[in-house]
Amino acid sequence: MNVFLGFLAVSIVVAAWIILFKVIPDSLMAMFRFRLWKQRDDLAAELRESRFSEQAPAEKVIELVEAHIVLAAQLSPMHIALMRISELGMPEPTDGYIDLGALPSDERALLERRLERINQLVADHVLLETPSGWLTVVFGIPLAAVVVVFKRLKRNGYGGTLIGGLRRRLSDGSRELTCRERVV
Repeated sequence: MNVFLGFLAVSIVVAAWIILFKVIPDSLMAMFRFRLWKQRDDLAAELRESRFSEQAPAEKVIELVEAHIVLAAQLSPMHIALMRISELGMPEPTDGYIDLGALPSDERALLERRLERINQLVADHVLLETPSGWLTVVFGIPLAAVVVVFKRLKRNGYGGTLIGGLRRRLSDGSRELTCRERVV
């Protein structure tokens, strides 16, 4: 009986692990790719309808979307951070930028909205649909908030330990109140 319960407990843990770190992220990646396909197909339909006077920028946006579809499995905070670290000291690439300046204002606005939507989809996928994104949201954002608070406290003269800074702030505040009361 104990062996059966032990086997059952291990099976439940393994199943939960597989579901949490394999099935759910793969399903979310498939939905991300579907949303990108929809954006690509909508933009390709607009391109076929000749809604753009200059087709090259729209074609570059389609190529960008297709690159995101192909590289969807590698889009995670960890991979992006490693890529950025590996690029340190390298010259900035000059090719691959999408120049929207040659387009009329209405077409430029349409492509800018498309690019904003694509960037939003990628950001949502990176932070909310990958396991390393989940860790970044759960641990990284609160840690960054704490660092910002401590840096502001230190910059405003309340640095050192938190309790010491609060004591100084309270004692300074009480002196301010007495000085203000005298002036009024």
